[in-house]
Amino acid sequence: MASYNQRNIGRFEQRVEFLFRTASDSDCAIRSCPVTSTTFIPGRDAIYPIKARAVCALQFRIWADAQLPPGSPTFPLNNDERRTYAERWAYGRIIAAYSSLAAYHDFDSAQVPRFADFACSILGDPKYGSRLLAIYPHLAELYPPRPGRVGGMGIYCWFD
Repeated sequence: MASYNQRNIGRFEQRVEFLFRTASDSDCAIRSCPVTSTTFIPGRDAIYPIKARAVCALQFRIWADAQLPPGSPTFPLNNDERRTYAERWAYGRIIAAYSSLAAYHDFDSAQVPRFADFACSILGDPKYGSRLLAIYPHLAELYPPRPGRVGGMGIYCWFD
């Protein structure tokens, strides 16, 4: 992934700059990052870390999209997109939780397991996996449940 990132970092930075420049809240006192929905106050909050995280999120999206089940929409990067996933697709709650874990780790693919490993671990969780498999038994064929340590802030809220 490093060589891909090095070749395309300028493209992601340009995209983030464009999204910030054309955002509908560009004249507001409190703004929201158009990629991750992080809120900030212009002139008070440092903008560079917010934009850098947005660049990382867009890079992570490409890495994650390649791992999602066929037919999946684009990988969600903010809570609105995660909610949409969780409500519309059988595996959406797992993808929403995976996205939350990625955000917790600042979209660093070195700190986040591959999606299939994450999904297998979630389905292997005695509490949450059994709930998901009761509703969507076909998920066990795609992601065989196995015990594993999955953790991070906010991932289990998608299963309650």
